[in-house]
Amino acid sequence: MIATLLLKDLNQKANYPFGLSNLITFIRTNPFVKINLWKWVDKPVVKDQNLPPPIPLFNQW
Repeated sequence: MIATLLLKDLNQKANYPFGLSNLITFIRTNPFVKINLWKWVDKPVVKDQNLPPPIPLFNQW
């Protein structure tokens, strides 16, 4: 019951529009990731990543 209250508080303070069940799922799937939880709740999707170029699935000749 205490964990539910903490998650509801976290959900209310978040800038990102999480559903409570989605927030619980994200936290359950990543229990050992060392991140700042408050920064992650405000901006969970990082769009400034340097991704490698996509690899084509088929040869285009």
